[in-house]
Formats: sequence, structure tokens, C-alpha cells
Amino acid sequence: MAPRETGTTPPCYAMVHPGLEQLAAEELKEKFDSDIRKTLPGFVFFRPGFFHPNLLQVRTTEDVFLLAWASGELTKRATDLDLIAKWTSREADWSRLISLHQQIRPKRHTRMTFRYVVQMEGERAFFRRDARETFAKAVARHIPPKWTHVEENADIEFWLTIDQNTAVSGVRLSDKSMRHKLDHWLHRPASLRPSVAGSMVRLAKIRPGESILDPCCGSGTLLAEHMIQLKELDEKSPPICFGGDIEASAVGEARQNMKRYGDPFLAHWDTRLLPLGDSSMAKIVVNPPFGKQLGNPEEMPGLYREWAQEWFRVGKPGCRMVAISSMHREFNDACTSAGWKNDRKVLFSILGQKATISVWIKPY
Repeated sequence: MAPRETGTTPPCYAMVHPGLEQLAAEELKEKFDSDIRKTLPGFVFFRPGFFHPNLLQVRTTEDVFLLAWASGELTKRATDLDLIAKWTSREADWSRLISLHQQIRPKRHTRMTFRYVVQMEGERAFFRRDARETFAKAVARHIPPKWTHVEENADIEFWLTIDQNTAVSGVRLSDKSMRHKLDHWLHRPASLRPSVAGSMVRLAKIRPGESILDPCCGSGTLLAEHMIQLKELDEKSPPICFGGDIEASAVGEARQNMKRYGDPFLAHWDTRLLPLGDSSMAKIVVNPPFGKQLGNPEEMPGLYREWAQEWFRVGKPGCRMVAISSMHREFNDACTSAGWKNDRKVLFSILGQKATISVWIKPY
């Protein structure tokens, strides 16, 4: 059982795509001077150096919570329900958590609304509805009587997540806008989740004034993330971003999406023949099509080689390239053959699918 903690800032946890814990921890430490307490697959437990609404602007996480309690002592037997009831009733200071939540998320209405969210993975001797009933009964004792329970769009959410032998409970600080960070977005098939795009842009280590390229921009998710993170670094220096796609419809959607984030150079092009000068780009961040997207995985090794060579051509000496692929071996061989040097590799899973984010450097 994680002990209940006291101090100037509350213990928190973030949910991330499994495998991206270290990237989220790095951002939380850099931006909020956070003390990273522990990471588990899909979770980062931390205490921020300061408690501020900007916690909701973290780019690498899916959700951020106030921690009520956490345990790795579940047995998968029915007696786990008794443990959940005990920990929820005795180990959490729900009144304090509610007060802290309202510091970050002020009341919207006189009559507050609330809901319970219970997630459960893995087989065990009870159903999710049993866990939800047990959890809700224990939390309900601490909820003001005038509050109203709802099933959707609540002012405050009380969460319990159960996975194998681990259970984590807390109050959700974020809302769906953190998972869907880009407002009113036109999506395309295989578009990146914003937190994955945010992780990739952070790995690129972008700097104000640098020329940045997304040669397969799709609807523009990575370009928007570039714009957002560059503005965080320096609002006065306009980002120099270039993007394009082989599908004209994608370029049109990207141009529409980017209206509220910036004004990158966008073009309809073939990434094998970029209309860019040699050694002109400082950073390249790309989500190239996967074999499943093209419909013929056998074509990918040859295409990867052509793409990697062209990207090498337009990259400046020292250019940092960040790419995501589900066919890492083929992509790795193509980049190595083109002259890129691998700097870092991050394996993660998203919606049950394995993928790799790799970082490459063009030698000086």
C-alpha cells in the first residue's frame, strides 16, 4: 500500500501509453520540478514541485490525477473487493482531494456533478460492476449531499483502475481535452494520438529559429504540436515549419487544421522528391505510412530506403530525425543504410498495437 502523504504539493499520477513513461517523467520533471516516485506500465507517479493549472497542459500524457491510494497487493480473488473498500475508505483524504481538484478546476455550477469510473483488465473472481459498486459505496460517504451523480460530463470524476495485481485510485484533474489536445481537428485514418505526437516532438529537442520538416504530414498533428511546443519555448520567434503529403486531400485538411496553430509551409509532394535544398532542415519528425496503411507490406523496405535517403539529403549535418513505425527492423535497416546514426529507441503500445519511436542523427 502506498502511504497517504502530506506536504506542500499533493502526490499525483499520470496515465500514458505503455512504454512512454520515461518521456512523460522527463517532461513532468522539466516543467514542474516533479519528484518522480515510481513508474509502472501506463503510469507515472509523481509529486509536482508546484501545483498549478498548467499540469493540464502536459504534452506527453493522456490524463493527470490526484492520487488517493495505490497498491500492488491484489490477489485476483473476491477478497480484493474488501481490500478496495478498506483502502478507499481509510487511506484516502477525499475532502482534501476534492478541495485540491477545485483549485485546478473551479466549480462550474452551484450544484456539482460527479461520476465514478472503474477500469479493469485481466481475469479475476469478480466483475467490473462489483468493483464499481464497492468503490462507489466507499467514496459516496465523502461526497457533499447536494452533489448530483451523472453518467457523463461530470464536474469531478473518481477513478479506480485495476490491472493484474495493481489497483490505483484518484481524482481526475484532466478531462477529455488532454487526450484530444487539438480542438476541432479533422482526423485521417492512422492519425497520431496527440500525446504520441507530443512525445515525438519533445524527442526532437526543437529550438526557436530552427527549420523543421514533416515530410508525411497527413492532417498536420505533428506540425501543430511543433507550433505549440515552440510557442512555449519562445512566443516571439515564429516557427519555421515545412510539411507536405502525397495525398492532396491530406494537405487540404492540414491547412484547415493549422489555421488556429500557425502558418507552416504546406505542399502536395512525393516525399521521395522533396522540393527542398540539400542540408536545409534542422529537424525532421515524421509518421511515415505503415505497411497496413499502404495495403502491401512487401513494398515497405524499398519505400523506406528511398524515403530515408531523401530525408538524409535535406537534413543539415547534425539534423535530428524522429520517426514512428510498426515495422522497426525494416525502417532501422533503411535509415542505417542511408547514413543515419541511431540515438534512441522507444518501444511502446497504443490500443494494443506495438510501435517504435526512433531518434536518428545525421553525422557532421
